[in-house]
Order: sequence, then C-alpha cells, then structure tokens
Amino acid sequence: MKRVRHLIFVGLFIMTLNACKEDPNTLTVPTVISTDPLNNTTSIVLNKIVTANFSVSMDPSTINSTTFSIKLNGTPVGGTVSLTNATATFTPSDSLLPGATYMAAITTGAKNVQGTALANDVVWTFTTVSLVTKSESISLGSGYANDIYYRLSDGLVTPVSRNNWDIAFSVSPREAAILANTTSTPDNVVLKAYPVSGSDWSTPVDMTGYETWTTLYNSDTTWTEGAFNGNATGHPNYGWAEYNTTTHNLTGISLYIIKTRNKSFKKIWIDNKMTVAQTYSFRYSDIDGSNEQIINLNLAGKNKNFVYYSLDTNEEVDREPETDKWDIVFTKYHTLIEGIIYPVTGVLQNINITAQQDITYTHPLSTVFPATGYLTNMSTIGSDWKDFNMGTNQWTIKDPLVFYVKDLNETIYRIKFKTFEGSSTGNLSFDISTVK
Repeated sequence: MKRVRHLIFVGLFIMTLNACKEDPNTLTVPTVISTDPLNNTTSIVLNKIVTANFSVSMDPSTINSTTFSIKLNGTPVGGTVSLTNATATFTPSDSLLPGATYMAAITTGAKNVQGTALANDVVWTFTTVSLVTKSESISLGSGYANDIYYRLSDGLVTPVSRNNWDIAFSVSPREAAILANTTSTPDNVVLKAYPVSGSDWSTPVDMTGYETWTTLYNSDTTWTEGAFNGNATGHPNYGWAEYNTTTHNLTGISLYIIKTRNKSFKKIWIDNKMTVAQTYSFRYSDIDGSNEQIINLNLAGKNKNFVYYSLDTNEEVDREPETDKWDIVFTKYHTLIEGIIYPVTGVLQNINITAQQDITYTHPLSTVFPATGYLTNMSTIGSDWKDFNMGTNQWTIKDPLVFYVKDLNETIYRIKFKTFEGSSTGNLSFDISTVK
C-alpha cells in the first residue's frame, strides 16, 4: 500500500513538473532579434525591402500595415506587409526618396501564434543613398562631326562619325522608316522625290527645275518617319512604298533623286521590304542610269534601330550602338522654326525613352520630380535649351530649365545643361542626377 502511495506521489510530482515547464510560444514574450536594414544604417538603396526577424513564429493576422510601418517625417510610406514564419516583410509601393531618413516600427500589436505580444514597440531608422549627381563633358567635335550616343544608367559614351553614311533602314519588322543623312558635314545629303507622276526606275530623269523640287527631311518627332517617308499619305502608303495587307510586305512606288555627301547626284529606287525576312532591296545609279548598283540588305537579328549605307562607297556602315547601349544621342537634325526648316544641334531620345522639360523642380539636390507628363516625342529635350548671344558671340544656357528622362527600367534622371561652345569645338557639359 505504501508503495502504491509512493508511486502516486511520484506521478503527481512529475505531472506538476511538466505543467510548470514553459511553452516557448505561450510564456516567452516574442522579440525582434534582427532587422534589415540595421538601425542607423546609411546608403540604403531606393528599392529596399525592409524585413524584421522575430524570436518565434508570429500570428499572421497581427502582422500588418498597422503593426509594421515605415514613415518619412511622420508620414506613412505606402506598401504591403507580409509574414513568412518568423520574418515580417515591408515592400514599399514606390521607390524610396534619395538622401532621406526613414523610421521603421513594429508595435506591441504584433503577437506570436499563442497570442503573446511584444513587450515594447521596436523602432529603428535608416537613411537612403544620397542623390547621385554627375557632371559630364562630351564633344561632338569641330563642326559637330560626331554623334554622341549616351546611356543614362552608367554614362556610357559612344562617339561615331556622322559623315560616313547616306541612307539608313529601320530594323524593326513593324516599321518602314528610311532616313537620309540631311545634316552631314561639310556637305549634307539632299533627297527629293522625282516630281513626274508615274515615274519608275526605267524613267529617264530630266533635272530641269531641280532647285525648285521639294526637299525631304527626317521627322524630328518620331524615328518611324524618315525622309523617304516624307510624302506618305497614310497607311497603306508609306511614301517610298505601298503596304500589301495580304503579304505584309512593302513594294516601292517612288523614284528619288539624291545628292550624296560627296555631291554626287544619283537616282534611287527602294524595291521592297520583306517583312518576315527583314530584308530590303534597293537600287541606285548615276542620273543617266550608268553605274547601277543593286543591293540586298539583311537586317534580321540586328539589335539596332537602323542599318546604315554609304552610296559613295557602296557599303553597309556599322555605326549605331545596339539599342540597349544608349538612351539619348547628341546630334544634328532638322526642325521647323517659325515656318522654316533649320538644321539644329541638340538631343534626341531613343525609341520608348520618354522625357519632359521642367522649370519647377530644378534644384540639384531636389528629390521632387514630375510623376506624369513624360513624352515619347524624340526631340522633347531637343535643341531649345540654349540661346546664342549676338553681343558676345557666345552660347548661353537657359535657366531655370531642366529635363527629366525616364528609361526603360522606369528610372528617372534629371539633366541640367551647363555649357555649350558651338561648332568651333562641339563641346558641351551637363549635370545628371538619378532621382527615382
């Protein structure tokens, strides 16, 4: 009997001990054991995802935008909160502002799976990377002999001669643009449609009245309209060609007279563009039909906007960088000023690069920028950011005036021009800042 009583006592003692053992989720108060970023960390990237690690698994229903927040100067930052086991994550809806100090906080409303709350609010701060501003100096050369292709993200500069080509063909199978080098130096290419109706390649050319014929220019608003598209009347007429809605190919319909960079007059006919194959066929000769050249260009697989060709040397010219190697190009182009077409020197945007000019958010350390209003017009930056002072014979930069440019990654850059020396050197300088 005594042994039975002894066993019962031992059993009760063990049960009591087990009951007294702590359930880590029930009796242990949860804590935040680490954060990313750490408290008082600086130079945090603008697309940072903020995390907090707890000592135990937490109740997902208590981890939300109320209990886990990020604020800038007391104003909550928009974002989404999630929980995976013991790790809470705050993903901001937009990029953080540069050079700003943020406060992250997790309140006592956060509880573990058994309902035990944090003992105290946990607060930490971090500062984002300062606004990145670079001063750039580039040169188009004397007489603006070069085009300068520039990539915004890393300042990659690709200079190429502007005077080694006559015509260029759009690579995209969806486009029919053909350019002419109307701003080459010292002599520019001149393109005119032969004005006799019904003319084809075999038509004898009479140059009488040539000076009165209309000169054709590349568009200064879109890369999809070159000088050869100047007389387009609208789909399916693209100026040099007619689009076939069945085959989707384009067939030449217009005879042109072109004066090359070397002042040679030639007649030229674009035979066709085979859309699927991405090929162009064209022919050119002296005005009297002699020295005929028949050319077939294969554009398939080229990661460029245009393929260039020299009529003077009878060869394809590899000059334009691949499309992902540039966002803007410093160059010469023609534009309409007070009803007259003039050659100007300025900046054109790559396809799908958008921009806008602004006179409000111009301070070099400003983190405020326009959220909307970005334009696809390729000459949004253009040439009108400078004036020529007739009294000093010097170029001056308009102020206040900056340009905001958005690249394919939605990163926004601010450009402010500083100097422009003109055709004597082709030198210019500007500041560029990453603002988003």
